[in-house]
Amino acid sequence: MSINVIFCLLVCIFIAQTQASSRISMSDKSHNKREISENTAIPQLSLSLFKDTSNGYNLYLSLVNYQIQPPELSQIKGVLNVPLEGHAHLYINGIKIGRLYGVYYHLPEKMFNAGVNNIKVTLNSHDHAVWIVQDKEVLSSLMINTLKEDFILYQFDTQAVK
Repeated sequence: MSINVIFCLLVCIFIAQTQASSRISMSDKSHNKREISENTAIPQLSLSLFKDTSNGYNLYLSLVNYQIQPPELSQIKGVLNVPLEGHAHLYINGIKIGRLYGVYYHLPEKMFNAGVNNIKVTLNSHDHAVWIVQDKEVLSSLMINTLKEDFILYQFDTQAVK
């Protein structure tokens, strides 16, 4: 197969899984979206994934202009949703796995299907609204193939770390 055909197949899989993720996350809690104001530095998010020596993978969130932490440690005590502070939501194959309050997370092998999988992370305010810039969620997504040594097939970031 040519590289163009493979790329088109990967894009189709990504779109299908993103749509599935949208349906699941809507039933999950119908998270609202929160626009980042023009005078606020835009958060940047990119994912890195490393094979764990014993099992699964280790996920790293590279962040710029964003304070990731639990609401209990909010910079201004008693005030939630301070701009560009919050947590992240982790999805695997369109299913919400949980919240991330730090930049490292271990993903056990059992979380994945054999073959192609999608990992997606969104940035969220403390009330779980997804941060958006010009109607686009701040997110990073990886397509991986667990059966390959070079397992990362494709990466997509709406606001990539530069």
